[in-house]
Amino acid sequence: MTRTSQLQIRISPQEKATLKRLAGLEGLSVSAYVLSRALPSATHAVDAALNALRAGASTQAEALATLRRLVEGLGPDDVAESLAQANLADLPPVTQNYVAGVAEQLATSAGAEPPSWASQVLPLERPHFRWPLRSLRPYQLRASPLALARRNVFDPTEVVPALAGSAPASPSVEA
Repeated sequence: MTRTSQLQIRISPQEKATLKRLAGLEGLSVSAYVLSRALPSATHAVDAALNALRAGASTQAEALATLRRLVEGLGPDDVAESLAQANLADLPPVTQNYVAGVAEQLATSAGAEPPSWASQVLPLERPHFRWPLRSLRPYQLRASPLALARRNVFDPTEVVPALAGSAPASPSVEA
């Protein structure tokens, strides 16, 4: 990312010395050190969202909404960097496919390459429908985003654009 803007703050000589010392301990410039503290990496936030999901502290919908919020307004390079790594270990296959599909959709929407790890998540063997009612299946098949449908996940709710208002996905329903 090209940095073209500048931020100036007033600090005491002691604060400046402390920042220089702390930055030196981490092998960073003072600017890089301050930025790392003020703007934590989105990669860490993605990990935190997935860890909260894994620990039961958040729902699938909340974790996916966090992914969306993290990349809103970012350029293609920043989106790619934010989504470059994600640890999906210990998550159910349905959740892995939701996360991978949403990550692919977010990257594509931003004009970035989808994260390489997403292609390693195998599509579900059997279809997962958000709503179990059989009469809704044709609608779910037709209206689901391509990034999810390719993974055998059929959820016509706007998973990426308006996820914050949608309910969490139901448990996997077999065809």
